Amino acid sequence: MATTSSDDSEPDIFDAFGLRDDDTSKDFDPFASDDFVPTPVPVPVPAPVAAAISANDSADSDPFSDPFNFDGAATAPRGFKKISLPPPAADTRPVSSGARARSAATKPKVGPVVDDFDIGPPSSGPFPSVQEQGATEGGRGGPAATGGSPNASFATSSPTAAAAAAAAAAKAALPPRLGIKFLMHEEVTSYASDGRSRANDGMDSCDVNIEGKVSAFVQSSDATRNVPFQLVLRDSSSSSSSSAQISINKAFVDDTYKVSIPKTSIGNVPIASYTCTANVQNMPVLVQSKISVKQKSSVHVDIQVRSNLNNTGDLADFTIAVPIPSVIDGKSIMVTKGEGAYDELKRVVKWKRATLPRGESFLVGFEAQTVRNSPTSSVQSSKLPILLRCRSVEDKISTMEVDATAVVGHPAAVHTARSTSFRLLHRVTT
Repeated sequence: MATTSSDDSEPDIFDAFGLRDDDTSKDFDPFASDDFVPTPVPVPVPAPVAAAISANDSADSDPFSDPFNFDGAATAPRGFKKISLPPPAADTRPVSSGARARSAATKPKVGPVVDDFDIGPPSSGPFPSVQEQGATEGGRGGPAATGGSPNASFATSSPTAAAAAAAAAAKAALPPRLGIKFLMHEEVTSYASDGRSRANDGMDSCDVNIEGKVSAFVQSSDATRNVPFQLVLRDSSSSSSSSAQISINKAFVDDTYKVSIPKTSIGNVPIASYTCTANVQNMPVLVQSKISVKQKSSVHVDIQVRSNLNNTGDLADFTIAVPIPSVIDGKSIMVTKGEGAYDELKRVVKWKRATLPRGESFLVGFEAQTVRNSPTSSVQSSKLPILLRCRSVEDKISTMEVDATAVVGHPAAVHTARSTSFRLLHRVTT
């Protein structure tokens, strides 16, 4: 049987590629090609750069001989040389007239800063001056066409200046505002009989004497002066029993009741006073008393104080004093109602109270013994006066009224307010 060599039965890969084991090439690269030969691509160097490099190479063939000696400045690292390049050549490409015009139009213009109101001679810059605008707008009625001043035309055309001028004119046309606050204070003394009070169905009818003062606090919108005003002071009562006498402060008020208060006078300025007498029924406070005798020698005194429901505000600072007649033994007096005390030296029983709300009342009282051998009838027949003092900061007792109006020839928007107060000394005889 003939045998076949393994080399004949199997394809030889070295034969397929034209190589054998005895090939001297030991580094086999199946992807290498004998046809591929890399070709260097030359990089063009501009002539000025090449000339500069050539000049530096000829001047210094050894770049490492003195690496820090570059024109006396040690700025280049070791192994590098300073290369001086010539300035770039001017662009000589042709430019069309349209491109040149667009470039000139878009190029920013730098010029001196001119204030809006600093109008100089006509300028030759890109922006026309006010005179040039006026000459251009001659057909539209500009300042140059009308012959007016360019500065005047510019100032009057400003909306801010026109609005300010209109506001100033409107403010000057309005009359000044004048605010007046009147203060009326009355010192009142009154007398009433307890029997007459009961005869008038509990209404305390009494005779009063009033001394009043009127002050004014003035505020004016005019910063230079206070506008004068006309004072109106009168008695609004139609009763024939009421009579009032008015006096004016001639330092501020003339005979026609025109009041002139200077700016230097600050605060409440007294301008007038009045006195009046009248018979008043609805007093701000009602005082009633009751005296009772027990066991022929013991005396009880009760006093009721009531605030009128028609009052505007509350009453305050009450003081009630009762003088003790000689038929009562002062050493036997004992206060039974209210916060009071007996003054033995003055022989007076006195109470104090801070406030009394409108429409409310309170009681005070004491008890005592009569002097030995004095009949109790003498106590009832003797007069027992009651003195009361109080004040109010929201009411008055008289019927006087005060007001103010504008004076002819001095227009003003007058606004008034009023504050009233009184201090009352009231006496009741039981």
